Amino acid sequence: MFWNDAHPEEAQLARSLQRMWSVADADPNPLRALMCWLGLHLWLQPDYTAFTCRNSIRFCPACSSVQINGRIYR
Repeated sequence: MFWNDAHPEEAQLARSLQRMWSVADADPNPLRALMCWLGLHLWLQPDYTAFTCRNSIRFCPACSSVQINGRIYR
Protein backbone atom coordinates (compact mmCIF):
# COMPACT_ATOMS: atom_id res chain seq x y z
CA MET A 1 0.00 0.00 0.00
CA PHE A 2 0.98 3.57 -0.38
CA TRP A 3 1.07 6.29 2.26
CA ASN A 4 -2.10 8.04 0.98
CA ASP A 5 -4.57 5.32 1.88
CA ALA A 6 -7.71 5.26 4.00
CA HIS A 7 -5.78 4.68 7.26
CA PRO A 8 -3.67 7.81 7.86
CA GLU A 9 -2.96 7.03 11.53
CA GLU A 10 -1.48 3.65 10.57
CA ALA A 11 0.56 5.26 7.79
CA GLN A 12 1.96 7.79 10.25
CA LEU A 13 2.85 5.00 12.69
CA ALA A 14 4.52 3.05 9.87
CA ARG A 15 6.62 6.09 8.91
CA SER A 16 7.80 6.56 12.49
CA LEU A 17 8.63 2.87 12.88
CA GLN A 18 10.60 2.84 9.63
CA ARG A 19 12.95 5.45 11.08
CA MET A 20 13.89 2.93 13.75
CA TRP A 21 14.82 0.36 11.09
CA SER A 22 16.68 2.60 8.65
CA VAL A 23 19.66 0.22 8.70
CA ALA A 24 17.52 -2.32 6.83
CA ASP A 25 18.24 -0.52 3.55
CA ALA A 26 21.90 -1.48 3.86
CA ASP A 27 21.25 -5.25 3.63
CA PRO A 28 23.58 -6.44 0.83
CA ASN A 29 21.91 -9.84 0.34
CA PRO A 30 20.57 -9.91 -3.26
CA LEU A 31 18.41 -13.00 -2.60
CA ARG A 32 16.58 -11.24 0.23
CA ALA A 33 16.11 -8.17 -1.96
CA LEU A 34 14.62 -10.34 -4.70
CA MET A 35 12.29 -12.07 -2.26
CA CYS A 36 11.08 -8.70 -0.91
CA TRP A 37 10.58 -7.45 -4.45
CA LEU A 38 8.40 -10.53 -5.09
CA GLY A 39 6.44 -9.83 -1.90
CA LEU A 40 7.92 -12.70 0.13
CA HIS A 41 9.07 -10.75 3.18
CA LEU A 42 10.77 -12.16 6.26
CA TRP A 43 8.39 -10.67 8.81
CA LEU A 44 9.54 -10.13 12.39
CA GLN A 45 7.07 -9.21 15.09
CA PRO A 46 8.53 -7.40 18.10
CA ASP A 47 6.31 -6.71 21.11
CA TYR A 48 4.98 -3.14 20.91
CA THR A 49 2.04 -3.53 23.28
CA ALA A 50 3.54 -0.99 25.70
CA PHE A 51 3.63 1.71 22.99
CA THR A 52 0.51 1.12 20.95
CA CYS A 53 -2.75 -0.83 21.06
CA ARG A 54 -2.42 -2.16 17.49
CA ASN A 55 -3.24 -5.81 16.95
CA SER A 56 -0.33 -6.72 14.72
CA ILE A 57 2.83 -4.78 13.86
CA ARG A 58 5.51 -6.57 11.85
CA PHE A 59 8.53 -5.42 9.88
CA CYS A 60 10.85 -6.90 7.30
CA PRO A 61 14.53 -6.54 8.25
CA ALA A 62 15.60 -6.85 4.60
CA CYS A 63 13.64 -3.85 3.31
CA SER A 64 11.74 -0.88 4.68
CA SER A 65 8.28 -2.50 4.68
CA VAL A 66 6.04 -2.41 7.74
CA GLN A 67 2.86 -4.43 8.10
CA ILE A 68 0.18 -3.08 10.44
CA ASN A 69 -3.00 -5.11 10.87
CA GLY A 70 -2.47 -6.88 7.54
CA ARG A 71 -1.74 -3.71 5.50
CA ILE A 72 1.76 -3.36 4.05
CA TYR A 73 3.40 0.08 4.04
CA ARG A 74 6.53 0.63 1.96
